[in-house]
Amino acid sequence: MHRIYENEEFACIHHYSRVAGAEIFNSVMTAITYKNGEVINQQTVREELDYDPSEGQDWNWEDYE
Repeated sequence: MHRIYENEEFACIHHYSRVAGAEIFNSVMTAITYKNGEVINQQTVREELDYDPSEGQDWNWEDYE
């Protein structure tokens, strides 16, 4: 997970996901608006990728199982 932005009222995070048992990879971004410590709105956008985002990186999927 990578925190893109965060303050007292808003947070935006990005992460990758993989469908278990399949070669399906997604890029996922979530934006959360909150007030007084409570979530008042959350939106998530998921985009299917045509490649494995772990290739060529210093992490692999087994690190997160």
